Amino acid sequence: MRFLFIIALIFCMQMPLIAEAQTPEPQAFATYQSCLRKYQMPFDKLFYLALASVNANKYEILEMQSRSGYILFKTNEKEFLLSVMKKDNKNSLIKITPADNSYAFSVVIPQRIFSYIDLNFNMPIQESR
Repeated sequence: MRFLFIIALIFCMQMPLIAEAQTPEPQAFATYQSCLRKYQMPFDKLFYLALASVNANKYEILEMQSRSGYILFKTNEKEFLLSVMKKDNKNSLIKITPADNSYAFSVVIPQRIFSYIDLNFNMPIQESR
């Protein structure tokens, strides 16, 4: 009888550890580094792929300018500035900055944009009619 009591006591002591292991982790917040990526492609192509990515992810485009390479968009009641910068003729950078400069948002937002660009990296840019 004591043996069963000791086993039950040990099992009860382990219950909080089991419950903690099953709780979902809090959603990771974005960092400056997670919102910045270098691509080996010309500025124009990266800008149009970024624009297509914002559109494909159903983010609301508020403003854009292709000459300076920025897209202002909104998602989850938060505004973001996506900037495409030319490094040289073959390399460009893309940076996603929250408009309020608070990085307390999900890392999924920049990941979705970068994933779309990565998937369509080799696709030719063509004018739609």
